[in-house]
Amino acid sequence: MINFRCAGMTLAAILATAAPAFATGCDAWPQFSSNDPYLEPLSVPAKDVGEHLSDWEWSEGMQFTSRLHGSELWLDITHFPGNTTAAGVSRSVMHLGRVADEDFATLVLAEGDTGLFSISEPELRAIGCQFIWGKEGGQNPIALLRELYKALRHYETGAPLSSGFTGHLLGDSTLALELNNKIVLPQWAMSAVN
Repeated sequence: MINFRCAGMTLAAILATAAPAFATGCDAWPQFSSNDPYLEPLSVPAKDVGEHLSDWEWSEGMQFTSRLHGSELWLDITHFPGNTTAAGVSRSVMHLGRVADEDFATLVLAEGDTGLFSISEPELRAIGCQFIWGKEGGQNPIALLRELYKALRHYETGAPLSSGFTGHLLGDSTLALELNNKIVLPQWAMSAVN
């Protein structure tokens, strides 16, 4: 089983000690800090994160909308070019986990007015704070992908996308890729293919 540790704390311990208030910062992961303004945590208002992601250099042409529904931040892909990579979807969610600054308890991946998948803000922030792009550094993106798909839940039921994660590196990595390619990509992104 992979045991993520930061300053002597496991990822689970960090999440458990996070204050119940929203907008968890990235101070628990100082090794993934950066002086680059584009990597500044909590730097984009959640209500504007859809526009930010649409203009993001690494968005591969995807277009997003975002809106706050109480304590939920809803994110919808409105345009998904046919040549966009499958990794672009999870990369955008991890990016949001680093830069979105408004207080929200849950990110909801939505298709219009229908919530499809959700992830709690502390789980999303723990992934996003370790995500570095456009330069060297950051956590291994495959490790972050595993953490993302372990944490994602079906919005309506709250059930995890899979109960098949075992802690085995190869098996969990394969499962995360399957969840991305067979569930999240078709249900959340492919409806926006133009």
